Amino acid sequence: MSSKEKERERENVWVWDKNFVGVIIKESLENKSILKKVKILSTENEKVTERHQTPWLSQWTLHTVEIPESKAKGIVEEISKSLDPKHSGSWVADFKMILTTIS
Repeated sequence: MSSKEKERERENVWVWDKNFVGVIIKESLENKSILKKVKILSTENEKVTERHQTPWLSQWTLHTVEIPESKAKGIVEEISKSLDPKHSGSWVADFKMILTTIS
């Protein structure tokens, strides 16, 4: 890192973003309407392999989503009720707050 970059880094203020970011696997949801209630930042498709431990699927559709802190509790409760009940125990939900800088 150059001295200018180090100086710029010292000037940045690190703050916790008030949003949560996580990944929702579309195929894990029985009720997919929850996807209309979150901001989808990006989408990737993955071919299912043995490591995925979901042999009943051929692919995962991974939606990276952002959820405002103010709506997080309700959205998480809705996600937990939307998970595929036929394969309970196969899916988890985990979201994290992100650290950002303000210059």
